[in-house]
Amino acid sequence: ILLEHYELGAVVFNASLQADFERMGMKTWRGELASGTSSVKKYLLLIQQMRKALREFSPALVHLNGGAEGYMAFLPWFNGVPTLITDHIVRTKSRASLLKRLVLAVSVRCARTTICVSKTVERNLHEYAWASKTVIIPNWLSVVPEHNLRLPYDGTRPFRLLFVGRIAEEKGIFDLLQAMRFLCHVELEIVGNGPCRDRAIEESAGLPVHFLGFQSDVASYYQNADLLVFPS
Repeated sequence: ILLEHYELGAVVFNASLQADFERMGMKTWRGELASGTSSVKKYLLLIQQMRKALREFSPALVHLNGGAEGYMAFLPWFNGVPTLITDHIVRTKSRASLLKRLVLAVSVRCARTTICVSKTVERNLHEYAWASKTVIIPNWLSVVPEHNLRLPYDGTRPFRLLFVGRIAEEKGIFDLLQAMRFLCHVELEIVGNGPCRDRAIEESAGLPVHFLGFQSDVASYYQNADLLVFPS
């Protein structure tokens, strides 16, 4: 929709995403984040790429989508560019430093508004970063249509759950592993990598959980699953 009326640009840290955007004719700025890079270094690299994009692209509006990106609103604000933040993370106050909370609190005040994907996320953001300018736009159906759906499952084998995504605490992976301890005749496949992979493998010891790593084509995993689980 936007391509018909606007010129879009994006700061990305993913080669596949960059290729998709460039095929659409979008201008991109690529950041390199090596595995094992410290949070501080990642943050500084992100600042560097955003400064470059702001200087070269001169945007009329900036949209910050995600966790680390949400901490960056002060940069476009300093350059006089209105900013929106999309927030989908539930943060734990006990595990975050006061400095980190203050940086996010500054950013959500620099932004015109923060779009939260649920009431839970909005409530958490208010508690975590003292945010005041928020709006909720759910990223799922609020009312599930009533259809007579039947799962392709006859009970003769374990029920197959599938998780696809980054293995990180904010994605709900550890809530999912905890739930697996209460389920019988159910197995879980996890497609993807992430910073918490080793911890997840350790916490799933003895459970019917299979870690399949990053997959460039996930179609077959969707087709073989009985249910896709989206714990975040």
